[in-house]
Amino acid sequence: MEHAQRVAAKTVRRVLAGSTLPVALAASGGLAEDDRALIQELSYGTLRFLGQVRAIVRELADRPLADASVEALLWVALYQLIHTRAPQHAVVNAAVQATERVKKSSARGLTNAILRNFLRCRDALLATIDKDDEARFSYPRWWIDRVRGEYAERAAAVLDALAGKYADRIVTCHGGAIETPEDFAGFLKVEPRLDGYVGGSSAERFPIEVSVTAAARAFKAVKLAKVR
Repeated sequence: MEHAQRVAAKTVRRVLAGSTLPVALAASGGLAEDDRALIQELSYGTLRFLGQVRAIVRELADRPLADASVEALLWVALYQLIHTRAPQHAVVNAAVQATERVKKSSARGLTNAILRNFLRCRDALLATIDKDDEARFSYPRWWIDRVRGEYAERAAAVLDALAGKYADRIVTCHGGAIETPEDFAGFLKVEPRLDGYVGGSSAERFPIEVSVTAAARAFKAVKLAKVR
């Protein structure tokens, strides 16, 4: 688990620096299939709930963390503690070990303290940060404001659905801005949590020289951040 946490934390940092999740995962090199699946789950899940785990670290740290690698490890571990069934003691111990492995032995105590403090006051802390929109919905402020502007009193329900509060919801993108597989890949770079793309009328704008079959195959070849 410690290795998966380290690689996932590095992957999350790469995505935040501008990479797509598939490219960031590929940069990790040759991995066993089981390791790859766990690292993908941890990377995607941390990005999905980034607003939440960021808010928790801000609440529990005495001051902003100076080391981005330690902060990313904390995000990954918090995602596991909140959203997976991994044993709590194993998550905390692995995160402490991972902190030391990234040559931050002086931060081991900080990692241990933040994660154990979270476990001690989990319910109260989650209730506190849920009052912050970016923590609750895990979307950037500009997107939250846009949804509120378009949906008014329905905005909270829409944002809850988009934020994955309901496991049976599938979030896709569509529209005139997407005409090619490259356009779709560009959308995934901005928002890696999309579940797919709905073609709709954009199929009418495929270049006549390109068959519909070939275009459909090209769209299907675009790698999603997760597999349903």
